[in-house]
Amino acid sequence: MKKLRKSSHAVFICDYHLVWPTKYRRKIFNEGVLAFLQEVMKDIPKYYPELVVKEVNTDLDHVHILISIPPQIAVGEVVRIIKANTARELNIKFPFLRKVDWGREVFGRQVTLPPQLGLTRRSFESISNNRAKKMRAKRSLN
Repeated sequence: MKKLRKSSHAVFICDYHLVWPTKYRRKIFNEGVLAFLQEVMKDIPKYYPELVVKEVNTDLDHVHILISIPPQIAVGEVVRIIKANTARELNIKFPFLRKVDWGREVFGRQVTLPPQLGLTRRSFESISNNRAKKMRAKRSLN
């Protein structure tokens, strides 16, 4: 059962599955970059306590995030916060990204919010793992 969250004027369950690609769909996410990205994502609730990052997963060229956002905050604002903070930290930790992406931008402008009702961690993991398997299968055919 999902846990209800409370704010001063609302009781809510607002879990979002956000997906965004790297700039030019560059394949930059390896084990080390993923581990560091997960650490950076754990730090976000320290500065924005109303956000709850439940899960972070990547494929080689995009990020999946399962996050709980209160209804008072726009999803676009949260995406801006996360993309700006993670891109800055990734550029500091991994200088090679500046050469790969021709500047400071790590992520592209697109964000996908797949329509998913009743999203749980288990379904989130299966979605991101299935997509990763399909991408690996495509690469092996080429």
